[in-house]
Amino acid sequence: NVGDSVQITKIEFHGREIQFDINGGPKGHTSWRQRIHLEGGLGLPVSTSTTTTPQDTPVVVQKGGATIFLDFDGAVPDMTADQLKGYLARVLDFSKQRSAAVAWVDSLPAPVREAIAAKRAEVGMDHDEVTAAMGRPERKVRERDADGNDSEDWIYGTPPAKTIFVTFQGDKVVKVTQYP
Repeated sequence: NVGDSVQITKIEFHGREIQFDINGGPKGHTSWRQRIHLEGGLGLPVSTSTTTTPQDTPVVVQKGGATIFLDFDGAVPDMTADQLKGYLARVLDFSKQRSAAVAWVDSLPAPVREAIAAKRAEVGMDHDEVTAAMGRPERKVRERDADGNDSEDWIYGTPPAKTIFVTFQGDKVVKVTQYP
């Protein structure tokens, strides 16, 4: 739909074309309506100049995703990212150059955004926020205390170097300990 945010989830090179899967690409063929192949008629300009400009941009529309093919007259030419973006701009709007991750971080409270920017974990953060701030842990240790409460320690670093323990109960950080 016009105005929806999309992500390019897969890029494949096939001889004279480049295939882009959008939002996961096609989800199988269960009815003839999901196998419609659109060419031209999309209000797209048709190439009339050199052999390195893609012809009209066909789009295979599927429920939940789509596939865009850039078809060249010969082999896929060498091009810069800006040139490729220019070809895709015929069907995709690049005016909002924000990834889903950037939009997600902007939706978080200010203290959490600051912690992610500083690459540190703080009490109250969840698993996704800690991963955004510090990356994946080198080790995870799960324990159950005498009261039956489950906890999970994410361990960053190895002794004798700086080591950070991030302790979760459920999905929230309850303690952050740094040695030395």
